Amino acid sequence: MPSSRLISGGRLPSQLTAAVLHPQRPGHVLIAVPASRQVTKGGHPLANSSVLQTYDIHTDNHISRQALARTNATTLRVSPEGSQITAPDVTHLSVSQDGKWMATIDDWYPYPQDVQALELNGEKSSNAVRETFLKLWRWDNSSGLWELAARIDAPHFSEYNPVPVLDLASRPRSHDFATIGCDMVLRVWCPSTRHHNGLGTGSEAPLRETWKCRNTIDMNGYVIGHNPGECSAASINFSEDGSVLAVCPQSASSNTGLAVLIDTQSYEVRHSRTGLYSGELYGAKFLGCHLIIASKESVSIWNTVDDIVRTVNLAEANSSFATGSQLLAVNPKSQTFALATQHLENEAAKKKSRKSAFYVRVYDIHSLALAYQSTLNHCPLALLSNQHSVDYIVVDSAANIRLLGRLGNVSNTGQSHTMAIQLQSGLASLFGNQPHGIARLPSTQGPTSLPGTAMLSSHGKALTGVFGNAPPFVLPTAKILLQDVVRALLG
Repeated sequence: MPSSRLISGGRLPSQLTAAVLHPQRPGHVLIAVPASRQVTKGGHPLANSSVLQTYDIHTDNHISRQALARTNATTLRVSPEGSQITAPDVTHLSVSQDGKWMATIDDWYPYPQDVQALELNGEKSSNAVRETFLKLWRWDNSSGLWELAARIDAPHFSEYNPVPVLDLASRPRSHDFATIGCDMVLRVWCPSTRHHNGLGTGSEAPLRETWKCRNTIDMNGYVIGHNPGECSAASINFSEDGSVLAVCPQSASSNTGLAVLIDTQSYEVRHSRTGLYSGELYGAKFLGCHLIIASKESVSIWNTVDDIVRTVNLAEANSSFATGSQLLAVNPKSQTFALATQHLENEAAKKKSRKSAFYVRVYDIHSLALAYQSTLNHCPLALLSNQHSVDYIVVDSAANIRLLGRLGNVSNTGQSHTMAIQLQSGLASLFGNQPHGIARLPSTQGPTSLPGTAMLSSHGKALTGVFGNAPPFVLPTAKILLQDVVRALLG
């Protein structure tokens, strides 16, 4: 089947993308995308994902698109010095379990040459002019969009300068959000209601929801040999019932493989353990009582009840991990966890001749056996789990959405077939925006076709005959287009 297109006219930046599956609408993917395609002089995409795009993977349709950060209101995107004018980059995105609140983190800092005049005594400080915002959004049913309710400037800071936020998580069964930054401080944010000033205090007086930091936990004292301000990575995740918060901080000066368990009733540290992982930290997720921690060298599964640690060795004889990111997702319904990894083939060959291979591997949580795997054509940027099914969703650097699932029950043999589907975005296919060079989905171990594939293919060809590759401004009126579409679908 054809590939999905999330963005018209360009690829996603080659970095991790903030994306989440709506908890109340499992078919809706919320993903931060660039407002427009911008590249550097070297041809690399700029990190300026400032727009939220909602895409329905069930109906294969675009739902909505709205700005999450300030965007350029003019077509002039180059400064007088010749550098690109970039928008803030949304680095993290999370939605509450009831779908009423959304939290985002957007980050922006200028080019070094633009702030040289602000340097004192030759001291350079990129954080001094950094803009980092935590924004809380309320869902508006009438407009079908997210409404900005609060903006918190510099949610994490060192002295008087803001620092980047490393992770964001929402607590199940509540509206609380937790963040951790490079200051290695955990902060919990919650909403509170108050009356409007001067509008009375009776039962019918209008209420206003504001946000505040309810709890703060300094994690600097838990990392041995850590120098304050040198937190290189961190991952936080709530348990399925929201009673426990796991924090995995990593210091640039000391890597102890630390994981800390926090009671969310009192927000006190209940237990901590070191040596759980080694190498660069990628992420941590709860699956029942198991805390799965993914790092560059291995994956550790910590049974937090029995205090037993098991590991999955991901290294292969003819490949090694590249420096690219590794993605982790868990599925409570199938009791599996998935890893999106990047390998370098032919390790003995020269660096220029090495080829990168991308995989998604799904493991059973109880046996740690490989349930199934699938090969990707492009670098994965987001790996999501559908909590209402056994599917996993992959978003890659070519702006494709790919669904991965199992045909048949999960077994320990790892011999069952996989099912992989790539979706075709309705808007992109209608106006001929599918770029060249994006191949069709390669066949996996499963069947080569699915029921309804021939029908979808014929409809796609018919619609192509109606719209062709013409741009929108030269198409006929909407009435004529609708008549042609109906004839093509019924014919």
